[in-house]
Amino acid sequence: MAEPSFLFTPEEAQSVARRVILALEAQGYQCVVEQSVGTDAPFVPTLTAKKSRSPQRCIETQADTHYTGSMKALRNWMWSERFYGTLSICTSDTSTIAARTLHELKRDGVGLSIVAPDGTVSETIAPLVPALQVHLDPNLPLGRRKAKVKQLVVQFNSGDRKGALRDLFELTEGETRKLAEEASRKGRLILTTTQVAGADWSSHINSLASTNQCVNQTVILDPKLKDDLHSFRGSRNLIDHPAPNEREAVKRELQFPERMLMGARLLGEIESVRRKL
Repeated sequence: MAEPSFLFTPEEAQSVARRVILALEAQGYQCVVEQSVGTDAPFVPTLTAKKSRSPQRCIETQADTHYTGSMKALRNWMWSERFYGTLSICTSDTSTIAARTLHELKRDGVGLSIVAPDGTVSETIAPLVPALQVHLDPNLPLGRRKAKVKQLVVQFNSGDRKGALRDLFELTEGETRKLAEEASRKGRLILTTTQVAGADWSSHINSLASTNQCVNQTVILDPKLKDDLHSFRGSRNLIDHPAPNEREAVKRELQFPERMLMGARLLGEIESVRRKL
């Protein structure tokens, strides 16, 4: 980009901004100075940087590192909007950073980068993308699987989204099978435990919702839960098959949080059904 013109950025932070711009442009980003990230966003960061198929980067450059009230307001706005982008502070290597500030940045998912005298930019704290974060409903009746689901949510929010979602699919499939096995042992299913063990996930769902396979035609899974489980099972394709292009990869990734929440909810519903057997 042409030599940037700053209106609001303090002079002492402008040299940091110029170095960050050079580093980002070398990575293929297009940088804009002092541009709002939304019509009702409460604060304008020093830089916004965009690259095709990547989350937008919002960067506040500073000579001395302070996590200000204005930045916190922007952070809260981004999270309330489930913004597909990140917020970071970028400062010089001579800046003194308080331990409390580091703690608050990590807590709030705000990144921190340091610019060396040679222009090298290193990331000290990786920022989080609000649109890709999951918050578990604490009231879900997850029973013995609660700790495991919490662990998967932490794994997902830390960046291993495919791995966490893959494990959640396997966990939900396993809990569906265990429900069918328990229903068989208690005489609620016509199928034997051996037959249940030899069936796949789709068959387990169908059997638990079938009047023909449930004793006295009293289904164990209601039609809505059956359909939701099949929908969740079908969405396994999001991670089992590679995306054909970058655009599709981004579209899939934006579905991951929804599917994580859906899987957790379904595990809660399966647990509720199990308790009623």
